[in-house]
Amino acid sequence: MCIRTHAGPGSLTFRASYDALTSLFNRAYLQECLVSPHRNAKRHHATYSLLLDLDHFEVVNDRFGHATGNQVLAQGGRRIVRMQIPCH
Repeated sequence: MCIRTHAGPGSLTFRASYDALTSLFNRAYLQECLVSPHRNAKRHHATYSLLLDLDHFEVVNDRFGHATGNQVLAQGGRRIVRMQIPCH
């Protein structure tokens, strides 16, 4: 997995490409990347994608509340970022 952050959190580029809660790439950015894998691979020198679908995550929100659900998602995002493998 290759996670790169070229722009700071306050920039328009960052806000347009990253999820505010998890600081991971957002759906719009990922969809753009998947539309043209060749262009993305050439730009980032990588061909990796990680898509997560948390089945039944609404149970967490229903049982513990949205604030706790947001904490779970944010913590999950931080763990994913810590696992990043350098691009070569």
